[in-house]
Amino acid sequence: MLPASSNMKPFQLTVSRWGVAMRRIDSSEDGVLMRLHCILLSELSEDFPMTPSETLKKIADQFVSNVCAEFGGSVAYFPINPPEHLARRNAEILAAFLAGASYPQLVKTYKLTERRIRILVEEGRKAEGRQPVKKANTDRSAQ
Repeated sequence: MLPASSNMKPFQLTVSRWGVAMRRIDSSEDGVLMRLHCILLSELSEDFPMTPSETLKKIADQFVSNVCAEFGGSVAYFPINPPEHLARRNAEILAAFLAGASYPQLVKTYKLTERRIRILVEEGRKAEGRQPVKKANTDRSAQ
């Protein structure tokens, strides 16, 4: 992966499908689009080492241009953890709860709110066909 301070030459984004001119991004900017371009170019270079670098650069340029055309002007949220990681984490939370961990222990371990932990436990139990947690058994903080 290329660092943000790589010495890539400036590139000009193409005009969007709505005819809106995209702004020029050069290597002095440390923006999301430049980082996206660097990451994509690095990945393409690794996956297609025999492809000329100018071709890979054009692909990365067009991809960033398409991202601007599709999402320009909007606020985007990129989750820290991909969905497959979340599924694994949620299964770990359920397994820890079933093994006797308390809600406060799970909150501290996974850095989630108690409400979120409770929701994940209930969803996990339901998915496994288990009965909901009984109210009398929900507070394990004394353990």
